[in-house]
Amino acid sequence: MKNILQEKLSQNQSTYNQAELAWCLENIGHWDPDIRDNLVYLSFCKMLDQESLSVEQFQLLGYWCREKHTLFAQLDKHGEATLKRSFTALLQVLLLWADAREGSIYKGQLDDQSRVYLLQSALDYLQVEKDDTAFHSEYGWVHAFAHGADLLAEAVVHPDFSMENFQQVLEILEYLFKNRSRRFLGDEELRLAAVVTRPILSGKVKIEPVLGWLEQLNLPLESDLDYDRRLSFRLFALTIYVDLDQAQKLDQSAKATLYKWIAL
Repeated sequence: MKNILQEKLSQNQSTYNQAELAWCLENIGHWDPDIRDNLVYLSFCKMLDQESLSVEQFQLLGYWCREKHTLFAQLDKHGEATLKRSFTALLQVLLLWADAREGSIYKGQLDDQSRVYLLQSALDYLQVEKDDTAFHSEYGWVHAFAHGADLLAEAVVHPDFSMENFQQVLEILEYLFKNRSRRFLGDEELRLAAVVTRPILSGKVKIEPVLGWLEQLNLPLESDLDYDRRLSFRLFALTIYVDLDQAQKLDQSAKATLYKWIAL
C-alpha cells in the first residue's frame, strides 16, 4: 500500500479507492515521520487540494472524525497517542478548508453534524490537550498545540463559525498562556497568533475586540514561571503586530496597545 500511495503522490491526477483511504486513516499519526508526514498527511493534502476524492468520500472523512472522536482519544497518554490526536487535527483543518473553499466540489458538502462537530472540536481541543512536545528525537514533529492552533484558526475563518463565539476564542487563548507550565518549545505562539490575525485579515472580525481583550488582560510577573509565560505571550503579540502592520491594519492606538505586551 505504501508504494501505491507514494506513486500516486508523484502523479498529476489520481483517484483513491476505499482501501487506500482506509489505510491513510488507520495510519494517521503513525510514529514513523516518513509515513506520517511524507505519505499520509501529504496524501490527504493531495486528495483535497486536487479533488481526488468523490464527494461521498469527502463526507466519509468528516463522518470518521465525528464518530471515531480521535482528536480526543487517550488524552491521558503521550507519545504515539498524541501523534494520533495531533495529526487528526490537521485532517480536520483540511476538511474545514475544503468545505469553505470557493469553487471546490467539496464546498458546503460536509453534512451538518460533521461540520458542527469540526467547528466545536476546534474550540474544545486546545483546552484539554496536555502534551506540549514539539520535536521528538524518535517521532519528529509532534506539535499538538501548533496543529490545534491551526485547527482553531481554520474554524474561526469558516463561514459557518459564529462570531458570537469569538470572545470564547480569546478566552481560550488567555487560558493557554495563563496555564503554561513552561514556555512553548516549537514556536507554537506563531500558530496561535494566526487565530487572531486570520479573521482580522479576512475581514470577518474587526480588531477592536482583540484590542479590548489585550487592554484588560492581566498576566502577573511575580515568579520565574510568570516570566516564562510572559515571554511566550510576548512572541504571540509580536507576531500579531508584525502580520497586521504589514497588512496596514494597525493605527497608532492599536500599535500602542500591542506594544505594551511586546516591551518587557
